[in-house]
Amino acid sequence: MSAFIKGMDMVSLGEFDDEQLGEILSFAHELKARSASGEELDLLSGVQLFLHDPDHVMPAWDPFRLAMAQLGGQALVVDPERIHLAWDETYLDLFRQLDLTGHGLAMASIRPGEGHDFIEDAAALLERPVLNMLSERAAPFQSLASLMTVEERAGARFLGEAAVCWAPPGMSPKPASLPLSLVEALLRRGMGVRLACPPDFHPGLEHLEFLDARVPGALQQIDDPDAAVEGADLVFSLGWAAASSLDELEEMGERAQVHESWRLTRERFSLANPEALLGGGMPQSRGREIEEALLEDARAMHLDESANLLHVAKSVCALTLDLCLEHRTENESIQ
Repeated sequence: MSAFIKGMDMVSLGEFDDEQLGEILSFAHELKARSASGEELDLLSGVQLFLHDPDHVMPAWDPFRLAMAQLGGQALVVDPERIHLAWDETYLDLFRQLDLTGHGLAMASIRPGEGHDFIEDAAALLERPVLNMLSERAAPFQSLASLMTVEERAGARFLGEAAVCWAPPGMSPKPASLPLSLVEALLRRGMGVRLACPPDFHPGLEHLEFLDARVPGALQQIDDPDAAVEGADLVFSLGWAAASSLDELEEMGERAQVHESWRLTRERFSLANPEALLGGGMPQSRGREIEEALLEDARAMHLDESANLLHVAKSVCALTLDLCLEHRTENESIQ
């Protein structure tokens, strides 16, 4: 395995070219198979990854803790309630300390209008790799986990068209980064994508215009869920909202109630190709975002997508963090 990813940040998919994304996915498949065989993956022995989630949005950091444990390293939680920021220490000071004492920082923040910038600022400041577990503008790990699941399920079968459809969210909307990064991942792996959502729940015009220019003609944006699903080989259902503030996010959650007809039902999914796969990750609001019976359908990938987040995290950690132990460049297991 090559070393050209080592030392890189993963704040978004855009920092990696198509070959590098392919390498991450290929290594994720390999690590999953090696774990299933009972092999101990001592690839990051002595490596410490700090985990920082100031908004308490993750259970998603649990896969990162498990990923580091399975690779022989350590994941150390930096809890905002247990550090000295209240004593006039700043995040600038904190991050400089982490940069000197650990080997990387994995962060999550979906605070509207602030979270992604916070992670980008950390990446600009730190010399060690910064990994974006989830922000309001990018979800690189979950999108790759979805793509990994598609590759497992589809095998050699060609998948030409994917539908990414909005659905009424449950307790609170998911960040718009989930459909944005998913659309980017699908387009960059050669699939056509139909993105369907009500106009007031558009995930972000600027990024989609960039993707449309990068892969001309492969992305369709429509406001009819039936038209999006019809004939699709892949269907993803997600309840998202793009907001500039917490107040706006709460208001959009209430506004979603007028779009109940967008819920993914068995009738709507029947418009897809008979062998179409169904995804969207977990959690799903059963009965609100999606008809509950669909989650038990043999074609549903939701649980596998969530489980594969672990293997994508292992792949990215192994490919980026090892460079931080300069004295261990002889580690041939990922060279």
